[in-house]
Parts: sequence; C-alpha cells; structure tokens
Amino acid sequence: FNCFKAADKSPRGNRWSISMICPACKRPFFFLKASGETNLAGCLRCRYEGEPALPSYHGYQEHLYLASKYVRNPKTDPQMRWIIEQLCIKPEDRLADLGCGVGDYTHALSAYSSSVIGLDLSVEGAKKKYTGLDFREARLETEIPLEAASVDKIVSINVIEHLGDWESFLKECRRVLKPGGLIAFSTANKSFFLHDFHYDATHFYEWNLDEFKSLIERFFTGVEAKKDCSMFKYYPWNYLIGPFLAPDITLLAKL
Repeated sequence: FNCFKAADKSPRGNRWSISMICPACKRPFFFLKASGETNLAGCLRCRYEGEPALPSYHGYQEHLYLASKYVRNPKTDPQMRWIIEQLCIKPEDRLADLGCGVGDYTHALSAYSSSVIGLDLSVEGAKKKYTGLDFREARLETEIPLEAASVDKIVSINVIEHLGDWESFLKECRRVLKPGGLIAFSTANKSFFLHDFHYDATHFYEWNLDEFKSLIERFFTGVEAKKDCSMFKYYPWNYLIGPFLAPDITLLAKL
C-alpha cells in the first residue's frame, strides 16, 4: 500500500491519510501527517511518531480485525443480515466469499450451506479465527481459482476498492458465477459526508452510489444498490447511527 500517494490525492490538501496499522502498537487507525515534502506518522492510540511504515497484507487483516474483540453476525451487522436475506441461500448452493478477510462472512454463510469457500490474498487471520472452514489464498485480480460457472452465490465485502484492477476482478466474478446466480458487493461510499476526514490509504478506487451501480451494470443485471453501513464493531449503536451516516454502499446483482 502506497500511503504517500493517498496523501497526495486527499481532498483536504495533504493533511491526513489513514495507513490503518500502527508499526509500534500494531493497532488500527494509524495516521500519516503530510507536511510539505515530508511525511510524518502519528498513532492516535500509543502516540507513536516517526517514519511511516508500509504494511504487508500478510497480517493486515489479523491486526485490523483481531486486535480487539467484536461479534459480527446477522444480528450485530444489519448489512450482513440484508445481504444474506437477499441471497435466498439454499442448502445445496455453492458459495464463495471473495476477499474474505478474517472470515466473518464465510462463517456466517456456512450456517446456510455446507459448501462455502473463503478466498483472499492472505487467510492467516481467517484460519486462526474460524477453524474447520475452507479458506484459500488467491490473487483475485488475476484468476479466481474456481471453475467456470461453478458458484451459485458470491459475496465480496469491501474488497473491490482495494484492487488495482477492478475490471479483471469483475470479469472473473462473472466467469465463476452460474447463469442466474447472485452476487453481493459492498464498498466505500465516496459521497459519505465525513469521507474527507476518514480517507483510507488502502483504497485504489472509490465511487458514489450511482457510479458504482453503473459500473456493476456493465457486468451483471438486475442491479439493486443502496447506501448502507457496516459498523458492526459498534453494536448496538450501529442500528441507531448507521442509517444516518451511510459510509458504505451495498449492491446485489444477478448474472
């Protein structure tokens, strides 16, 4: 992840950019402070200051999500509940969680079908958190290691914005999905009113609701999109403040 590029394109004029993981305390929400040609780092938790460190993706998910305890399931995460309801999963369905992170969606989907696979660039954190599930490493921008027309339902939660080649990723999603199959995406909402104060340096691309819907309609049909929130770590407050903040976009489509 190139944190310096993110600082250059920040709408707030090179002031704040999030590198996500502090190199000192290994906790999330570590900020860069860009000042002229120098980039200084500061952690809001341990007050570390110094040169910024570019994180490796191996261990990134583990540090970001397993550093503190939380419960993520359809009860605590309204976005997850809506997606699972809309997918209408059957026990015989084959499901794929593309960009599974630490496996929260993979685990939730396994309650509805026995055939669920979680794919990500690194699955070390997922294997630690959820033993007994099928997690495999994959570079989603090149070739998803699944057969053509072999998956009934796909979820890809806050992944596409982290990929440098979203077009190849969407082509691969279309290839592995069965005709009539369903796919659910979520991504950051560029029009989120606090977006400029919470810029994520790991995002290559961001869209507003209409832009993202138009993008997916190039590859899939029956697209239904809405502004949403996945603030699962703040349960139960997320149910109260989530609908007003709507920092994310949730989208359901069909092949």
